[in-house]
Amino acid sequence: MPSWPRSPRRLGAAVLAPLLVLLITAGGPPSPEAETGSPARGVDPAVVATLTRAATPLLTTEAAGPSTDLRPFSRSVGAARLVGLGEGSHGSHEFFTLHDRLFRHLVENKGFATYSREAGWNAGLDVNEWVQGGPGDIREIIQRNFQSDWVLFATEEYAQLFEWMRAYNARHDHRHKLQYMGFDVGPIEPALYDKVLAYVAKHYPDLEQRFTELYSGHPTGSVQAATTEFRHRPPAERQDLARRAQEAYELLAAQRPAPDPIDLHSTASIAQSTRFYAYPDTEQGETDSLQFRDRTMAENVAWWHRLTGDKMVVSAHNSHVAHRDTYPSFTRQGGFLRQWFGRDYTNLRTAFHQGSFDSTYETAAGGVGVRAFTVGPPEPGFNEYTLGAVPYDRYFLDLRTLPSPAGQWAAQAHPNRFFGGFWEPTDVEDIALSKYSDMLIFVRRSTAAQMVPAAS
Repeated sequence: MPSWPRSPRRLGAAVLAPLLVLLITAGGPPSPEAETGSPARGVDPAVVATLTRAATPLLTTEAAGPSTDLRPFSRSVGAARLVGLGEGSHGSHEFFTLHDRLFRHLVENKGFATYSREAGWNAGLDVNEWVQGGPGDIREIIQRNFQSDWVLFATEEYAQLFEWMRAYNARHDHRHKLQYMGFDVGPIEPALYDKVLAYVAKHYPDLEQRFTELYSGHPTGSVQAATTEFRHRPPAERQDLARRAQEAYELLAAQRPAPDPIDLHSTASIAQSTRFYAYPDTEQGETDSLQFRDRTMAENVAWWHRLTGDKMVVSAHNSHVAHRDTYPSFTRQGGFLRQWFGRDYTNLRTAFHQGSFDSTYETAAGGVGVRAFTVGPPEPGFNEYTLGAVPYDRYFLDLRTLPSPAGQWAAQAHPNRFFGGFWEPTDVEDIALSKYSDMLIFVRRSTAAQMVPAAS
């Protein structure tokens, strides 16, 4: 089962019919009708007027260029040491480049040093080595690591962020190096087993045989192949490997002298990913696995922050960095971080009005493919419909300081389109913007991200 954010509620047929009119072609621009629709109909003019006065227009979503328009964002971040940057979709060019732009601003103006991401620990190790000046081709590294559920992150926009980080590091001494870190718990990363076994053989040779036994039968091959294969193993087999992976972590953690924290965390990451896929194949099992995922992602961020002392960007889907979830009993990554760090954690969500984005689909072979989709404007009553009535192409809002009546509107739940990794046109949540997020950047038009070309 894909490890994307919890599925939103599905709309009933009565609501679905008008939405399907707006839809959705694979690729291609929005229809002329979508272009000429009037977003001002069906909204409260007083709410729109207040939002317009509170909004700060943004010059661009592209990473390069001056950042004077980001001063209100910087003031809203304040003294926070962890900033969650949400994505309204995983496949929008504007959200990739916007995260890049905001990170650069936080690095240069507030001393941030780590870009952490909803991606794998081993992917983070490989990218971080390159960002620090290591060998290799960054696009090959991206292709090798960002597969399966992470394939939407294998983009040119992401490659350009890494190139900027590497160039920044080349200009600064070791006290000011930028780092990249992956905090997710799935998919499966077979190369991580090889790294752990090599580390144990070199530093704790007496444990080599035991680790070989504990990791016997582990998934092999590419990230895509290993994840697909492991998901289809019998539940008892997945649970046994998860148990053995946890035993391996505890065994290494007990050694003296203490292992290197990065290498120890590699064993923790293996235990996390196998446990994530070891939950029962039931509705309750899926819920439990997703709750485990969000809590563990938050724990991984907190661990890295303690280890490095870095101020960090936490980049993930809007639903992960949010302070709460639409299910009251479910706590998101951002909810845990707010509980643990208080106002040292703040977050920003992004949204768009219409346009194109990349999303994934399951291939006939059981893998994951990518294609572009296009949607028109949202229906009246949706959060994005009201936000789209503000007469700016892109703008920033601090949701905590909105005066009424906009403040009252943002504190009330309204339908909100949900663009997850596997998207369906009926994916909708009820979101009270100011209860889920501290800040918001709205973009009128989304365009599909540019995927890194497959290696020839």
